[in-house]
Amino acid sequence: MLGDPAVWPAGEADVLLGEDAPLLVVTLGHLAAIWSLLKARHPRPVEVIGWRETEGPRTQQDLADAAGMTAEGLLAAARRLLKARPRCDIW
Repeated sequence: MLGDPAVWPAGEADVLLGEDAPLLVVTLGHLAAIWSLLKARHPRPVEVIGWRETEGPRTQQDLADAAGMTAEGLLAAARRLLKARPRCDIW
């Protein structure tokens, strides 16, 4: 779904969501890994939320806050995507 179209031509996101629907990817992995998979695939508005390095030991809540993986962070990301595509009818 996310890989290079030359290797993964099916484009499941395009089939499931349409070619211009915003895409929010939330991952426990590093952002760069996801962006490298997306770069050749999606011309649509995309937001990726994932692991961010922090200093020192942190609680799980601190890590979630830093990565934007809280309910508030996810809602803010969804709002940014909807603003980027105001005529989106996915809701």
